[in-house]
Amino acid sequence: MTMKPNKEYDKTMAWSLAELAELAYTEDRDELITAIQKTGGALIWQGSAAGTQCILVGYGGYAVLAFRGTELTAFEDIKTDLKASLIPCTTGGRIHSGFAEAYNRIKYILLKELQGTSPLYITGHSLGGALAVIATKHLQKEFDVKACYTYGAPKIATADWIDGITKPVYRIVNAIDAVPMLPPSFLFGGGYKHAGKLRYLTNVKNNHLQKARLLMKASFYYKLRQFLRSKKFFGSFLTDHEIRIYKTKLFYLSTKL
Repeated sequence: MTMKPNKEYDKTMAWSLAELAELAYTEDRDELITAIQKTGGALIWQGSAAGTQCILVGYGGYAVLAFRGTELTAFEDIKTDLKASLIPCTTGGRIHSGFAEAYNRIKYILLKELQGTSPLYITGHSLGGALAVIATKHLQKEFDVKACYTYGAPKIATADWIDGITKPVYRIVNAIDAVPMLPPSFLFGGGYKHAGKLRYLTNVKNNHLQKARLLMKASFYYKLRQFLRSKKFFGSFLTDHEIRIYKTKLFYLSTKL
């Protein structure tokens, strides 16, 4: 879907980028090209470097860089998630060592492939969301990054590292998705923080995804009530993390006035 680039949160862009975050999981190139064409875009590049994967998609007036999230069957992804120590970063602050390592595998290739693709949106789901935030900070000076949209992204760094991001980051969290709760701050001296402005998708009953609302804030106690009202309890932690749930709720929200 082709839209005018916009730095402000856009409900249609949020849905469109969620669709690309889902397509970033597609391995088969022909299948990926066909799926992207249905969105009105064209695949520019399908990148992979030692387990870090992303796609670059072109539209009429902008491009989208979408990072693939964690594949539970991929050893490199699991290893990346588990390397949760905070390490110093050359840009200031401290960052999740596994996420930094995963981004470093592909960052120099990115700089080459992204030439001439501004304006740029950056997105990703789960681990892909963490990589999208790192990419936003890394690319913000050299490219016209309009905004970063993440879905179910974990915490990635300390507050002083996050303060160095000058572009808008919209952090979308669905109901009681467990991944945004990780890594637990209490295990790392309270150092881990989230990057971006929260957009919270409310829980719905009986899988009526069209009834979801979008909130600008959600307190710990509000989310606790959402958890207690869920009939699936721990199963909801996993279900609510699925990118298809994010995408479907955001689609319905994009159609509402």
